[in-house]
Amino acid sequence: MKKFLKLVVLSALIVSMLATAMTAFAYEVVSGEPTKVAIEAVNEALAAAEGAGLPDASGDPAKKIIFSGSSFQAMSEAEELWKFMVESMTGGSIQIDWHPWNELGPDLDVVTNTQFGDIGMGITSPAPITSMLPNLSIFDSLYVITDQQLAYDVMDGEIGQQIEKDFEASGLKILMWCENGFRELTCNVDVTGLDSLKGMKIRTMENKLQMAGWSALGTNPTPMAFSEVFTALQQGAVDAQENPLGLIDSNSFMDVCSYLVMSNHNYTPMIVFMNLDLWNSLSDNQKAVIEYTNEYVTKWERDYNLSNNQAILEKFKSNGINVIEPDKELLDSFKSAVESAGVYDQVKAAMANPELFDKLLEMAA
Repeated sequence: MKKFLKLVVLSALIVSMLATAMTAFAYEVVSGEPTKVAIEAVNEALAAAEGAGLPDASGDPAKKIIFSGSSFQAMSEAEELWKFMVESMTGGSIQIDWHPWNELGPDLDVVTNTQFGDIGMGITSPAPITSMLPNLSIFDSLYVITDQQLAYDVMDGEIGQQIEKDFEASGLKILMWCENGFRELTCNVDVTGLDSLKGMKIRTMENKLQMAGWSALGTNPTPMAFSEVFTALQQGAVDAQENPLGLIDSNSFMDVCSYLVMSNHNYTPMIVFMNLDLWNSLSDNQKAVIEYTNEYVTKWERDYNLSNNQAILEKFKSNGINVIEPDKELLDSFKSAVESAGVYDQVKAAMANPELFDKLLEMAA
């Protein structure tokens, strides 16, 4: 077993709390160099866990879990927090072999390799895997989920529960519904109306429903690999791209785009999942620790992503980037164009349970 190192030098208060807490917990982490955010978050999380009545998993059979992480700051910080919480609160019986920033490949490859058991757990956004899990197409409907609370209600309610069943039927268990957030448009045009979008060559994911939505808005959707987007923008091969603020910032897209349009056209959850056989092989004590950690980290990541996105937006504005914040009339015209083109009917037709889309429309109303 790897040698454990103390997490960090704790404040006197937290040291006292840990000293009097459940002695079965080994509040230490595996050797590594956690970020400042993760250090502070783990300290708070472990202190909060003291009153949770979690069982002692330190003597349970050892498990090593290969964890494929995502590629933006808020989620990466949350992954690190999750890793250190699970390792610490299982007393080391679970070790997390964490590979952040898509080291193990794109989402579809990670999902497939997790099904096969080559990877223990991973993270995906919905769009790359809708062919495997068609109910995820509900997140490809532009201008339906336009409110943060509605997004949470979708993930945490009936719709999310059905998608969790879909994952289990595919040999996967959803652990957490985290978020990347609302997708925004970056381009080289001052967007004042639908006419501004006409003919715009926009990079999209290779997802026919999202492409249909952008076609309805008058653009020329151009699917390409994410790794090629910066160069394509720089060389003028495309005029625009769309992503949440975290990815816009981490990939420096505003270095090659003149305008950031806060279009809020599409909401992207980040789904954290585990191989179902691996989950079933864990002890009850280990499962209890992971379930507690899942709940804690889900809330932490959502809150952190919101605050981080606000900080990114303020940074962009202070750096003189042209930020367009469309009014309700403009956004309503975008939604009307998408709906009139029959895109929502296409989304329903793509889903295994189209009644879920009717449920979403009811919730959005």
